[in-house]
This record gives sequence, structure tokens and C-alpha cells, in this order.
Amino acid sequence: ALSIQPLPETHFHLGEAYLKQNDPQNAVRHLQNALDMIAAARQANRAVDPELEGRVTEAMSRARAMDPAQSAPPQ
Repeated sequence: ALSIQPLPETHFHLGEAYLKQNDPQNAVRHLQNALDMIAAARQANRAVDPELEGRVTEAMSRARAMDPAQSAPPQ
């Protein structure tokens, strides 16, 4: 049986879609998932696409800029 593995690319594209819908909270959630998956792959010595990582990081910056709650320091 085939198992479906989530990919960071999937979360990146979902994050971008939420950004286009002006939904930064869901965008941040999916972009953070992508960043976590990239970090886990790197820690497991698996290949990581540096271009994808840069695109996710840039999208995360845009999402946080759209949502003041995301850019506020933790209390």
C-alpha cells in the first residue's frame, strides 16, 4: 500500500493561497509547517531545496506583516 507523505511544498502552496485570500493566520500555520518539515529533513540529513526554503521564509515574512498579532512580541 502507498502511504501519503506530506511535503513542505504542499504547505508552502497552501500558505501562499491563504495569503492571496487575505488570511494570514492560516498562512502562518501552513508556512510554519513547511519550515518545520524543512528543518526535520535537514536534521535527518535529507536533501533540502534551498530555493524552497527561501520562498517559504519570504512568504512567512509577508504573512506576519499582514497580521499584527503575528509580529507582536510574545507576552
